[in-house]
Amino acid sequence: MRQRRLFPIALTVSELADSLGIDRNVIYSAIKSKELAIFRRGVRRLIIVADAVQWIRETWKREF
Repeated sequence: MRQRRLFPIALTVSELADSLGIDRNVIYSAIKSKELAIFRRGVRRLIIVADAVQWIRETWKREF
């Protein structure tokens, strides 16, 4: 039986920054300016992947 690969629905600030290849401060700046929502789980700050995708679509310039 073939195993399915599961994808996370939420990422930490560091995980999101690493996956996008950007500095964590860019993520923190977006959080501070309320462009990107976070959820706190204990001391961890989590960002919903769907929210991150929406933020990227709204903020980043697409080049062809």
